[in-house]
This record gives sequence, structure tokens and C-alpha cells, in this order.
Amino acid sequence: MTEKILEKIAPFTDEPIRFIGSEGEPLFEFSSEDLGLTQEDLQKLYYYMKLTRAFDRKGMILTRQGKCRFYVEVAGQEAANIGSGYAVGPNDWVYTAHREHGVYIVRGYPLVEMFAQLMGRVEANKGKQMPVHWGLRKLRIVTISSPVGTQLPQVTGIGMAINYLKKENEAVIGYIGDGGTAEGDFHVALTMAGVFRTPTVFFVQNNHWAISVPSERQFASRNIAIKAIAYGMDGYYVDGNDVLAVYAVTKHAFEKAYRKEPTLIEALTYRYGAHSTADDPSRYRDPKEVEEWKTKWDPIKRMRLYLERLGIWTPKWEKQLDEEIDSLLNKAIEEAEARPEPDPETMFEDVYAEMPWHLKEEYEDFLQELKERGLR
Repeated sequence: MTEKILEKIAPFTDEPIRFIGSEGEPLFEFSSEDLGLTQEDLQKLYYYMKLTRAFDRKGMILTRQGKCRFYVEVAGQEAANIGSGYAVGPNDWVYTAHREHGVYIVRGYPLVEMFAQLMGRVEANKGKQMPVHWGLRKLRIVTISSPVGTQLPQVTGIGMAINYLKKENEAVIGYIGDGGTAEGDFHVALTMAGVFRTPTVFFVQNNHWAISVPSERQFASRNIAIKAIAYGMDGYYVDGNDVLAVYAVTKHAFEKAYRKEPTLIEALTYRYGAHSTADDPSRYRDPKEVEEWKTKWDPIKRMRLYLERLGIWTPKWEKQLDEEIDSLLNKAIEEAEARPEPDPETMFEDVYAEMPWHLKEEYEDFLQELKERGLR
């Protein structure tokens, strides 16, 4: 990135770092080359954001059809996902929270495997894993567990291992929501990262709501990024719905991480849907607030308007993208759904190395019941 861009990426700002406005207008003079991006990269960023939102819609449909038992929507946070994910290098490690679907997609996670996991059709876990808990070793994406924030100490641990092994150009990014920053794990992870100078990037998606608790009831500081001062690292406050700004800030953070300088990024964004399919946001959130974010700050709309200004976007291209994405997702769902469901008796497997006597009795009783019902 050029000096012009680096000058805009300052730590501890009062206002979010922003490159394009709500109508896609550049807020200062810059080109994609200044960001180290080509025209093809800009098109990919837009494509991945649209693919993420379309994947999200399919995930919700599968839930309503009873094919997926639980889902977490990502709509509204596509720029934070794709901008940060696009900055991750091939040797870097990724720890997600629960709303980073686009990070998986931009990293190259097979869509078939993502849908199969949602529907419990993955042979490796035999349907025992909770939906939206993806992980793939070859992509260096570590599977999360459900408790909030527990991944961050692991992120610092990976960073310490990278240091001990003297790895070069290798770092780790850990995602968390704004609510997760109130957990003790957040403090532990950043304290250790600051002390041991680990190659870590801590990325907070501040979507304004920790389930039903608004930001102003979560922390008293002017933002989350300012907290980095206490841990001896820089904190960057970025417009999480500006994919270019998110990419630039995250790329800069990784360059610092390779020099053993940990950083904290707060991406200010907004979730359009519920916290999860187990939540009803109408009980605590004003729908006018949601509509304002959709109308003014939608990340996909802003990027489309920016590309239109550059002469890259056309209605014809948009239609082609929509058709391509819909076909791609439908094919992935068909392939995932064609996989066999795990046999019910597999619920007894992979718990103990050797099944204890009381489980053996339950297992035999269960098999007998299956036979009596004509299921075996």
C-alpha cells in the first residue's frame, strides 16, 4: 500500500477509518493500485460479498425447511467479513466466532462442505457438531466451540507457537463480537499477546448488539479499539461496512503482525437479522434502526455504487453474478443433501475409546427398538 493509504490508517481515531461514503463516493483521492488491489480484486470483493449474503439466505431457508436446526445470520456484516478475510495470507491461521461466514468463503472453504455441516451430513462428525461451527485444517481454519470468547486465548497461543518456532510471514487472526470483549478471555488473550509480542490480529465485529444488550451497556470507553492502549498495542477503529477500509486496515495489521506487533481492530458494523434463529430481535430493537442501516450503510450497495463510479459495474454484470451465484449455491445444496444422514446408532460412538458397560446396555436396547419399529 502507498504512503497515501497508510496515512489514513491511524490508530486510536475518534471516528471510524473510512474510504468511501454511504453513496460509494471516495472520501479522498485514491486508486485501487494504492491499496495494492487490481480491478479484478475489486470485482472479487463485490462477488464474495454477494455470495456471502446469498449463502445466508439459503442457510435461513434450510432452517425454515427443518433441514438445519440452528443458524446464525451474517447479513449486514459482509464487508467486515470479506475485507478482513481477503487480507489473510495463505500461511496465516484463522479463528472465527459465529458470524464470519464470508471469511470461510473467501478463504476457499467448499460450499458443499459448509452446507453439509449445517445439515449434519459430514461423515467426520456424524452430525454431532452444532451447525455454523466450521473448521478445515488444510485452510488453517480452526473449528470453534460455542462458548463466547474462548477462541482468543488460543489465538495468542498459536501466536506464541509461531514465535517459538521462529516462523516468518506467518500470523493468526482471531474474530470476536462486541459482546465477547466483556469476557475475561478477551483480557487474558490481549494481555499475553502484548507481553509476548505475538503475531496476532484481534478483529472485533461490533454489530451494536450482544444478543439483546446494546453497545452502550457493554462498555464505557468511547469505543473498543481504544482498549488496545492497556495492552501495549495499537487499536484501529474502522468502518466495518466499507470493504476497502476494512481490507486496508487488516492488511496493515498483518504486516505489523509479521513484525511481531499485535493489533486490535474494531469494525463498526450492524447485523440485520436476529442474533440467531433462537432469538427474536423485535423484543428489544427498534425496526427503524435496522432500516436506517440497510438504507444508508449497506456494505454491498456502497461497493456497487463505488464500482459504478469506476465504470466497472453494469446491470448486465449484476444479473450474471446473481444467476451464477444462485446456480452455484443450489448445486452445492443438492450435493450436500444427497449425502446420507448419519445412522442413529452412531450417537453412541466416539465418546469413549472403549464403550463402558452401561452404554453397551443402552446401545443394545436402542438397536432392539430400531428393529421393533422396522428401522433395522
